[in-house]
Amino acid sequence: MTPDPTIETWLTSHNLTYTLVDLDLDLIDAKDSARNQARDVAIDDDLVATYADDMAAGDNFPPIVARKMSRTKRVVLIGGNHRHHAALKAKLTTLPCYLIEPIAPELALRLAIEDNRRHGKRCSTDEAVGHALHLMALGATQVDASRIAGVSQFVVTQRRAVAEADKRAAGLGVAGLSSLTLAARYQLSQVADDPVFAAAAQAAVDHQMTGQQAQAMRKEIAKARSERDRLRTVGEHADAAQDAHQQRGGYGGKSGGRQGPNTRIAALRACAQVQMLSPASVALACADQRQRTELRARIKETAQHLVDIDNALKR
Repeated sequence: MTPDPTIETWLTSHNLTYTLVDLDLDLIDAKDSARNQARDVAIDDDLVATYADDMAAGDNFPPIVARKMSRTKRVVLIGGNHRHHAALKAKLTTLPCYLIEPIAPELALRLAIEDNRRHGKRCSTDEAVGHALHLMALGATQVDASRIAGVSQFVVTQRRAVAEADKRAAGLGVAGLSSLTLAARYQLSQVADDPVFAAAAQAAVDHQMTGQQAQAMRKEIAKARSERDRLRTVGEHADAAQDAHQQRGGYGGKSGGRQGPNTRIAALRACAQVQMLSPASVALACADQRQRTELRARIKETAQHLVDIDNALKR
């Protein structure tokens, strides 16, 4: 058996007591070892086959890492699940192993995650986020959990918010939120008011909003002063998303394939903005009679234009 300085330095950094032994593979508890692994899918059969061929050819592999159990001679793998299965396939009976004295389950999980990051098949982002969330549930800070799992804090924050948004939507009767991108679902998760969130989530699902569309809607919702205005904003963005889909040919109808800006949406937005203005505030904003006269003239001109639009809509 050849010691591995890298593994020993890693184990020593955690103040662990260990010995390098030639481990009898029959002592490994396969069921508990699978539960303690970092990956959701514990075994990659193709990787096991490759390792087995290399072992049969006499290639040397780093020692596996396992921990003793308190009341039995059996051990649980921390690192080396694929090497263990490959050794069995290659008809080996022992493997070099760093055997650790009994440790707490949360430390065992941390070691499994760290060992997986050092070598072998890498975890997916979803798996890494799951590890971070598990570590946080065991008491680690988000900073430490993200670092140990090898994933950014933003990704952890995003996935937590998205998971909460999915549950929230289901509870409010909105189905299909998971069909949207992570970016869109994250933007929706920032909408605090449940009725507005439900309306926004339903609109996003109905029109398959992109992350950018959901972000634009979320920002304007945040600016609105009342729930009525927030719901109106959702309606406007739903119309805009529908129109964008129609321009791409996503729906049938008269407007399918239309190019250029949607003047109907622009008119709706203009009306909404006017309704948000306080008449008293507008009057106070005029510094003198000249400004009042100028603004009144523009209002009359606009009013006539709105009459013309209204007449056109009646046809």
